[in-house]
Amino acid sequence: MKKEVQIGLVAIIAIAVAYYGFSFLLGKQILRKGTQFYALYPSSGGIAIDNHVKLNGISVGKVNKVSLSDKKDGSVLVGFYIDHDNAAVTDSTIAKVASLDLFGTMAVILQNTRAGNVLGDGDTVMSEVEGDLKSAVDERLRPLEEKTNALIGSMDSLVSSIQIILDEDTRKNLHSSFKSINKSLKVFERTAGTLDASVEKETKRFDSILYNINSITANLNNNNERIDNVLKNFSDISDSLAKADITGTFDKAGKTLESVAVVMEKIEKGEGTMGMLINNDSLYNNLNESSAELDKLLEDMRVNPNRYVHFSVFGRKEKSAEKPKKKER
Repeated sequence: MKKEVQIGLVAIIAIAVAYYGFSFLLGKQILRKGTQFYALYPSSGGIAIDNHVKLNGISVGKVNKVSLSDKKDGSVLVGFYIDHDNAAVTDSTIAKVASLDLFGTMAVILQNTRAGNVLGDGDTVMSEVEGDLKSAVDERLRPLEEKTNALIGSMDSLVSSIQIILDEDTRKNLHSSFKSINKSLKVFERTAGTLDASVEKETKRFDSILYNINSITANLNNNNERIDNVLKNFSDISDSLAKADITGTFDKAGKTLESVAVVMEKIEKGEGTMGMLINNDSLYNNLNESSAELDKLLEDMRVNPNRYVHFSVFGRKEKSAEKPKKKER
């Protein structure tokens, strides 16, 4: 071969490779089977050439064209091809431009592909644009951001107020208060220790009390019959008291006390012998004098019995009477 022919062949091959590579970079379908579809959108929504076309999360094609449509309403024509044999596009299918992640990766999501008539190559599919995921997240986070900003502002105001309130004197007072609280806690700890020691000391006594209670309970259980007899006796006594004429007895006792009260009243007034004896001192004096005279008479009878009793058979002459000795009092 001549050199010119070789150079021509190399140039043709280079041009073909360059065209194929450039077309591949642009997302054009070359030497590749697939069905071409189009969709009109009010805006591109961030879709670009070579973005994936997904069906149920699986990539079934790519976007190969993004341009303004022939209409003068500013709509965008997006072309994409599907090279998956099992992916069908019907007249009910919706080609939705949506974001796949927070990084703004866009794709065409095919929805509702099971109903309707199957479309062919070059047909137009219904379209829908969804906001990117970042915009959706920003929209969700905007109220939270506003609340957070308001909360931060409130915290700043609170901190400023605390700084104003907690001046040097207040800090000193708080320091003193914390010291007092610390002392109180120490006292409480000592008190708790003393209480624990007291409880430990009284545990044996408490055990003894419980033992005595158990003994009493056992005794009660062992003497149930006696207790029943005592209760029966009390029941009999109560029945006897219920049958007795207690009211009449109290009435008689009341009348008796009334009579005694009348007698005592008369005695206090000096009526009757008892009243005169208690209230009149002259009678007491007379009795006292009579007692003294009787005492003298008895003493004289003891000293001179012959003066009062005579046993003379022959008529003895009486001796002169001895004077009675005065009784020492």
